[in-house]
Amino acid sequence: MDRFGPKLIDYFEMMGYEDPYLEMLTFGALIEGYGIVLVYYLPQEEIPERVIKKFEDRMVQMFTKKPNQQ
Repeated sequence: MDRFGPKLIDYFEMMGYEDPYLEMLTFGALIEGYGIVLVYYLPQEEIPERVIKKFEDRMVQMFTKKPNQQ
């Protein structure tokens, strides 16, 4: 997050979020949690491509709309 945190904060400021730092933490936690699930909980299973796509779509939906559009 040292590298991307400031860029994410700038993005969320530009998008008009009330608390860009909180949005950056939320985004980072979702990505980190997803990685943990893949590595520790499902190491021998392959997650279906459709599930990965749905996760990606949800992340885009959550973080590309301006706050008043949600």
